[in-house]
Amino acid sequence: MVTEGKKLLPASTRFHSRVFDKGQPTEDVFVEVASMQALGKFSSNLLRLNTSNGRATSLTLGGPGDVRGWAVDRNNVVRAATSVTGGVTRVHFRDSESDPWRVIFEFAVDEVQNEVLPIAFDAAGKLYVSARSGADTAAIFGYDPKAKKLDTEAVVAIKGFDLEGGLRFSSDGSRLLGVDYEADRARTHWVDERIAKIQAQVDHALPDCVNRLQLPNDLTVAAVLVDSGSTGNGTPQCSSWFPGATPCSCPPPAPPLALAQSSSGQAGSSGGWPCRTTSPTVFAG
Repeated sequence: MVTEGKKLLPASTRFHSRVFDKGQPTEDVFVEVASMQALGKFSSNLLRLNTSNGRATSLTLGGPGDVRGWAVDRNNVVRAATSVTGGVTRVHFRDSESDPWRVIFEFAVDEVQNEVLPIAFDAAGKLYVSARSGADTAAIFGYDPKAKKLDTEAVVAIKGFDLEGGLRFSSDGSRLLGVDYEADRARTHWVDERIAKIQAQVDHALPDCVNRLQLPNDLTVAAVLVDSGSTGNGTPQCSSWFPGATPCSCPPPAPPLALAQSSSGQAGSSGGWPCRTTSPTVFAG
């Protein structure tokens, strides 16, 4: 199915992810179009939408029904889906665009301990999922399609916290670098030791801010861009060079009413104004 030109997509359409080609962003995005079926059944389709001309192409015709979520590989092929039918959740998978769909996990919607949710693929086509696998909290596991089971060891697990998304890959998708998660504030657990060291430097310099690293495509370059926002305790927003000359320069968090009425920005997840440095942060290599 192809939607041409200026025809509006349904109001239920929501952003899924950006479309990349060889690690570089394109003018296309993936969007999910949800619909409520008869008897209260929910389903969604995934479209590739060109943001310049409005052309949208369905990627999920012939795929599983009653799908709640889709996962796309690095070649922009839809290869995993999660459906819910009659109180049963099923995870569907296919090896390539030309291979048939098959169910790889099945569990009742209230069986939290058995829950497996597909998240993302790396450049080699490996699927990463969120699962408990006998533990009290969800961790990130790899799925082995040949063995038809999860890897024995979790790729990332953080005691006391559920990890259900937020994977941070290298620009070419070849390496999982870290995972974003919510604790007392938004945090990132970095698998890459060098990036973890940079994060620690930033957090030490700006202890009262939520600091998110925006990584360069070339990870051999000793420079990152830092997004810093208030932790919600009344401290000002922070925008600084590292190591650093300029102090925090953003306004303090505005009250909720002012945030709701403002058209110049939006509140961050931790409260207050989002703020971005205008220059890359440089660290010693």
